[in-house]
Amino acid sequence: MSKETEGTAKRGASGTWLDRQFHLAEHGTTVRTEILAGITTFVTMAYVLGTVPNIMANAGLDRGVMLTSMILLIIVTTVAMALVTNRPFALAPGLGSVAIVSGMIANSGISPEITAGVIFWSGVIFIVISYIGLRDAVVNAIPASLKHAVSAGVGLFIALLGCKNAGLIIALEGKNNLAFGDLSSASVLLALIGFLLILVTKQMKVPGYMIVSILITTLVGIPMGLTKMPETFFMAPSSPLWAVYED
Repeated sequence: MSKETEGTAKRGASGTWLDRQFHLAEHGTTVRTEILAGITTFVTMAYVLGTVPNIMANAGLDRGVMLTSMILLIIVTTVAMALVTNRPFALAPGLGSVAIVSGMIANSGISPEITAGVIFWSGVIFIVISYIGLRDAVVNAIPASLKHAVSAGVGLFIALLGCKNAGLIIALEGKNNLAFGDLSSASVLLALIGFLLILVTKQMKVPGYMIVSILITTLVGIPMGLTKMPETFFMAPSSPLWAVYED
């Protein structure tokens, strides 16, 4: 062991509990660096706190319950990732999976209970195939072109849902095709403003550009009559257990 490596190991051993738990010195980082990185990660992914509950609410589920459940899920999985694997990864629901689940409920007529069961068993299967090493074999067997196609397809599906919710695209009754909605409506104009803000702020490399664009779009929607001011800025979180009990 070199003197530099030995000195780093000694500093890690004699440091704080965070240093010893996560081997910060061994990885060439500090508590301050990790805190700043954590704040940056939160700002970057905080948009899911607004988008995911709204997507699920459009499928008929309670927005407050979805928000509380998602926050608890993010906390548990991210802490588990830190303590079990010692990796600085924040875990949250993917928009592709959320869009598919909401589509199962809203469009396919599948009940939320059955949908939850599908999610649970798919997670169990994923854990099993990952534990026995089958997941790597399946991933390696899929051609790269198909992987890119699936990613592009899920992205287009999410974009289609967004355009539909904004009124930019509508489904023609009696016909199996889509058409443009009222392009001069306030909802469409606000959606286009938000989309342009995301493109501009991302190109300018604004930290947390997604959440910044959402906040600006929300403020622009106030004079347009689309953003409704909340009755209160503070309220107790909705309880998923209470919702289950009521059902």
